[in-house]
Amino acid sequence: MKEEFAERHNLRSIGDLIPIQSAVRAAFSYEFMDRKDGYRGLVDNYHLAFNPQKINRMEHTLSFQAIDQNAVDLIDVYSTDAKIKKLGLRLLKDDHNYFPVYQAVWVARKSFVEKHPSEWEALRGSRARSAKRPCST
Repeated sequence: MKEEFAERHNLRSIGDLIPIQSAVRAAFSYEFMDRKDGYRGLVDNYHLAFNPQKINRMEHTLSFQAIDQNAVDLIDVYSTDAKIKKLGLRLLKDDHNYFPVYQAVWVARKSFVEKHPSEWEALRGSRARSAKRPCST
């Protein structure tokens, strides 16, 4: 959600949405809406009751456009997406630890590593730098 919206409503965690849940306008990706461990699991786990008329299903990339244009207040994101910073979005803390932590790893063919050793080392170095950067869910 936009930083200004979060500040105005004193939102730091997903659980903080409960007092304003009926007014929240949301746009969630098709994948998030269709997964058992996505929207349905989230509302069940947090006992949320969003107004169904204010919940939109859309392509993930369009949700960023919608929040940027103030058409919605809440979207689902990947915590590593560069648009979070660019659009000044706040990631809400998962205070119920509902979402699992995902670990990314580099996978390369041996022939790539042998043919491009400096590029491989650069990729491995970016992994170490990103591991030091905190990510939120």
